[in-house]
This record gives sequence, C-alpha cells and structure tokens, in this order.
Amino acid sequence: MYDLGCQLGKRFHWDHDSPVYRQGHCVIWSEIMKKLMAVLAICAVAGYVAAQTVVSGNIVGYSSSYVTNQLSMFGMNFQGLGTNGPSLTLSGLNPDPNIGFADLDTIETGLADENGVVQFTSYFYMGADIAPADAGWYESDYSTYAGNQAIPLGSSIWVQLASAQNVLVAGQVSASSVTQNFVANALTMSSSAFPVAFNPNDSSCTWSGVQDLDQIQVGVPDQNGVVQFTTYFYMGLDIAPGAAGWYESDYSTYVSSPIVPVNGGFWVLTQGTASLVQTSPIK
Repeated sequence: MYDLGCQLGKRFHWDHDSPVYRQGHCVIWSEIMKKLMAVLAICAVAGYVAAQTVVSGNIVGYSSSYVTNQLSMFGMNFQGLGTNGPSLTLSGLNPDPNIGFADLDTIETGLADENGVVQFTSYFYMGADIAPADAGWYESDYSTYAGNQAIPLGSSIWVQLASAQNVLVAGQVSASSVTQNFVANALTMSSSAFPVAFNPNDSSCTWSGVQDLDQIQVGVPDQNGVVQFTTYFYMGLDIAPGAAGWYESDYSTYVSSPIVPVNGGFWVLTQGTASLVQTSPIK
C-alpha cells in the first residue's frame, strides 16, 4: 500500500493558490478467478498503475481515501464485477468501521440541465435509529432508499461527513478504455476512470474537441470549510508557450504531475462538445 499524497448553501470561492489534494492510498489486487474472494495476489502500486503490465481476466482492488468533515469531492475509479462492469452505487461507499457514517451525512450529485446550470440532488445517510427501513442512503424525502443510486465510473460526487475518516471503495478496474463526454458550456463532475492519480497531460489521456482556455477546476476545503478552487487551462499550439496541453493558471507552467489523487474529483468546463479517453492500465 502506498500513500498518495454537502451541505447545501456552502459558498464556493475561487482561489488559484489553494492546495490541490489530500492524502489517500490505494492497493490494486490481481485476481485470476472471476470472484472477488478468489484474490491470488496483491500488487502494491508504486506510482502509476499504467507503468505496470498486468495480465489477468479481472483486476479487482480497493481504495481507502481520507475524507475530511468538510465539503469534499470524491471520485469513482472502480466499477462492478463483470465484462462490462456495472456502476458502483452509494451503498458501495464503506465508512471506517470504528467511526461510521452519521445520521444526515450528505452526498450530492450534480448534473447540468439544458441551460448548462448544474442541478444538485442530495442524499442523506440514515442510521437504524431514524431510517424508515434499513440503515443507508435515502433521498431528500427521507423515506425513499437510495443505496442503489449509481456513481458512474469516472464521475464524482460531493460528500459532507460529520466525522473525518477513511472511506473505502472496492470493485473492478476497467480493462477497457473509458470515454467521458462533456457538454458545451456545462460544468461536469469528473474523476479519473482508473485508480491512479490523475494528470490531464498523461499519455494515457486523449482529449478531443477541447479549445483554448477550456478549464479543469479542482476544489478542496480550506480550514474554514470554504471550498477553494485551483483552475487549469487548456492551451493549444496557437497560444501555448510550449506543447499543447493543460497549464496552470499562470498560463506558462505545463502540468507535469497529478492534480488529484486516487478518488479525487474535479470539474470540467469546455466551450464546445469535447471528450476524454483514458486508456486502461491493464494489459
């Protein structure tokens, strides 16, 4: 194992100098059999999984990432088991067993409407003491179970917990490339589609349709719980000081290292229809 370095109404504040990510860690398990319990070996990932060559029918594993008690973006890097694994769900988020989720802990998903305005949907954790049925995640009516709400591969959610803790997610690593599509002029909640720290300029990432000054926005809470955003801009050869790609907000520093860790999330904002294809680290 290696170290990788919402409540509605909270104000988002833009700050290009904020820290980019919190520490997390991830372990990838190599499974020859199709079932999770048939794990035969554990491979410690020492940087990018993409740098390794892994031959296997299924690769399953887990990530355990520290989530503060402030509003935090959490990305989904795994899928369910199977050839075309289904999306994992809210019930696939596992709290620290010594702490646990608290009543009314909140998850928010965001999806842009036809006008490009992000509409948020809130889900609340309800323990056995207040839940209308089993403990778990419920819709905002506090009665409709939402544990089966999908968190698509490569997407992210906002999480607000009462107690800071490690949140564990287990699943299958996609053996195929994953494509994310972005609608023009609409913020999209995104993440790496694989359990690797995300560098938008990595050779595993192929961007199409991006234009000069399209944005990636990484938000983390400061000591007061206010989300501070760091923005990265795409610059084509016509305006870039060097290679075309993603640059820091000084418009001169080429992004050469990860901007979010495993389970990190970010916004993508493009002026036109665009896409990102990530190749799988599994060979």
